Amino acid sequence: MSRPRTVPSVALGADGLPAFVDLRGHPDLFGRELLVTETGFADEIAAAAGLLMGQADEAIPMVLVRGLTWSAPDVPAAVLVRPAEHDLFR
Repeated sequence: MSRPRTVPSVALGADGLPAFVDLRGHPDLFGRELLVTETGFADEIAAAAGLLMGQADEAIPMVLVRGLTWSAPDVPAAVLVRPAEHDLFR
């Protein structure tokens, strides 16, 4: 019997765009301050590309994203590694 397989959509590299965007302090849709919103920007772009590539027999090995704009500063992926006391999954 074969094992179930999953195909993750993650960014293998993020050169030239922020790997991480900290939105804490910004207002949400209703004007309330965001307190904990930190996003893996590059991984969100990869997840969107994953929707186009498919998860089964679509045979689309990669997606080229063009025209992407953002206003966040370039932040390296190293900031995604949290200290143990702030990491909920260790």
